Amino acid sequence: MEDPRSSRLTALECGAAVRLPSAGPVTLTGLFPSLVNLGDGAFSGTVALHGTTAPVRGVVVPAADVFLVRDGLVVTLPLPQDSVGRQLDLPAGSTERLSAHGTLSPCGREDHLTPGPYDVYARVVVGHADGTTTEAVGGPWSMQVL
Repeated sequence: MEDPRSSRLTALECGAAVRLPSAGPVTLTGLFPSLVNLGDGAFSGTVALHGTTAPVRGVVVPAADVFLVRDGLVVTLPLPQDSVGRQLDLPAGSTERLSAHGTLSPCGREDHLTPGPYDVYARVVVGHADGTTTEAVGGPWSMQVL
């Protein structure tokens, strides 16, 4: 069995196609609003990190990275986080909830997002003491931007 820990993370590049990592010892589910107002500038939800096959121990930031995708391409990038990481001890079969905040500001050349349907994705990266990481990406969850 391949070790799910690595030093390579899913690249989040503006305008790039979404590539999800292969299945690992954690999965990610999310709860986000189905409708948001573009004028609000941001939105919030929660994610649940589920331990699947093995315990996961390491350090995570307090909130998940959240980004929007339209037509399969990344259109917003995660908000910066200036937070101290916290210890995660996730036994197999257990769940840890994290807050998740996303922006409605586009990362490309556009001045604003176009109203319409988007897909929400979230990512949590666990840093391990040996310098490797475990990454969980969840989505898509549908969101209508008004």
